[in-house]
Amino acid sequence: MHDLTKQDGELTLEQLAITLFSHVVNLGNMNLVIFDIDRGDMKHLLEVVHVVSCPMNFKKLSNDNYTKWNKVMPNATELSEAGVSFAKVNHTTSLFDIKWQDGLMRIPSLDVVDSMETLLRNLIAYEQQSSDVHPTYFSDYATFMNHLITSEKDVKLLRRNGIIENWIGDDKEVVNIFNKMRNGGRSYSNFYYNNIYIKVFIHCEKTWNKIRANVMHNYFSKSWARASVAAGIMLFILTTIQTILAIISAFKSNK
Repeated sequence: MHDLTKQDGELTLEQLAITLFSHVVNLGNMNLVIFDIDRGDMKHLLEVVHVVSCPMNFKKLSNDNYTKWNKVMPNATELSEAGVSFAKVNHTTSLFDIKWQDGLMRIPSLDVVDSMETLLRNLIAYEQQSSDVHPTYFSDYATFMNHLITSEKDVKLLRRNGIIENWIGDDKEVVNIFNKMRNGGRSYSNFYYNNIYIKVFIHCEKTWNKIRANVMHNYFSKSWARASVAAGIMLFILTTIQTILAIISAFKSNK
């Protein structure tokens, strides 16, 4: 119907849909180039948005390189306690461009607005119901963020680092959005963030990082614990100074 009624030079239906959805939520820079040629094989608007939102250079992992973990990746707060730093990806063409290097996790910024949940849920449903869609970028992204965000503290940490832009006002609601988004979803062996998971677990299993995480969680996670540690350190410093002054005084007396 659009082709029959459009004027000369008017955008195609696919391009109109992409223009609309690109203003709904920041899914990265949508790849309009693929529609420079005539495309007549798009069966659904969700397929259009999915195709232009996903990276085009995905390399499928072989079964030999796949490692299945029997535990969930620590959340953002736990990773921070283990010495992991977070930073926003400043220049990215994809929402899925999450990177890890030497204890630094870089994640593209996401605007959490009212329409974001609806769009992501629909794109996840499209992937889950389409046997020919691989990889399942949105499903894997939702799984990753679901593991990373389990409490308001995680949202606050990601907000401070510019990764989450909370436009709905309540950090608890952001937690609920990501925790519910993967309900009923299937998991696949070819998980897009598998390599990052492996590197995160290796980092957290290092002896010093495990000790650091334990100390940070038990002694610095609560205000009363931080106050107790600070008081203990101050008492130790004052006691040390007193001991040094006593030794100096005794040394002068012997002279």
